[in-house]
Amino acid sequence: EARILINPKVTSRKGKTQYWEACLSCLDNMGLVTRPYEMTVEYYDIEGKKQKEKFEGFESTVLSHELDHLDGILHMDIAEKVIVMPREERKKYREKHPYKIISKTGPYERKSRIEINEKRLDNSLKIVKKLEKALNDFEKNQVDLHLLNQYYGSKDWLKEKEELEKKPNPSIKAGVLSEDAVWNLMEDVSELKDTMKKIIEEKEQK
Repeated sequence: EARILINPKVTSRKGKTQYWEACLSCLDNMGLVTRPYEMTVEYYDIEGKKQKEKFEGFESTVLSHELDHLDGILHMDIAEKVIVMPREERKKYREKHPYKIISKTGPYERKSRIEINEKRLDNSLKIVKKLEKALNDFEKNQVDLHLLNQYYGSKDWLKEKEELEKKPNPSIKAGVLSEDAVWNLMEDVSELKDTMKKIIEEKEQK
């Protein structure tokens, strides 16, 4: 239902809800946003009369989202988590992660953009450090991957596979002789390299 609220002013907020919000202004960026369960709003209607109205539940979430636009705030700015997801996938995702009412009463306090972005900074620093270590380990592992790739499918590999099949030895761990182990590993490595390349290319384009 379309509503017209002229010069809206929120006079009170209560409770807490969470919802994975999206917006035409933010393309496919969907964010988990905390909103008040209940809001009381003063505004003028289309006839210029002053009104005071209470909004609850999902209606409060939608109105809060729209009022933020008046202050230049996007849902991405205040989201606790942000993921990129096309519209059709968002519908399915929301079926598994629906609108959530945390509380209907009690004071509502929204974290500031500084607090939210400080958390993003902390999380990003941790991830970058983990990634830096993982990349260093991956770089050192290139020799092992190369030798493993050479061994897989070689005459030695086939010979040792046949010998172990004829005479099994429980004391030897021989995953490397399975049909899929090394192949799957190499596919994973290739996909990882493609993902890293894609991320770099997308960032350079932006």
